[in-house]
Amino acid sequence: TDGLTEAFDKDYNAFGEDGMEQTLREGCMLAPNEMIDRIVERVREFSGKATPADDLTLLVIRRAVEE
Repeated sequence: TDGLTEAFDKDYNAFGEDGMEQTLREGCMLAPNEMIDRIVERVREFSGKATPADDLTLLVIRRAVEE
């Protein structure tokens, strides 16, 4: 949800699409449950002690690629 990309730090900077894209690229080989943990961890690290402005809802689906 937008609660992920619109998570703010103490200076009101947004995690943003760039933060999300970087997290997805770094964890592209993780299992879906590990990717969820990684995303939530990164957003919480970014936000620090800032009060969440929205919920953090996400779904990760891995698509099998045939070679």
